Amino acid sequence: MQQLCQIVLLPEFSIIFIVPFWSLLLSRGVWDAYSTLLNAWIGPI
Repeated sequence: MQQLCQIVLLPEFSIIFIVPFWSLLLSRGVWDAYSTLLNAWIGPI
């Protein structure tokens, strides 16, 4: 019974921890790309 609970709960916990990590990673990557683009656009002015 305890093993069954672990098997059922583990995916939920991994989703709880993995989703914020990936969203942070993606938003950071998007921000880096945006700031790079902004610097390339504003740079020559």
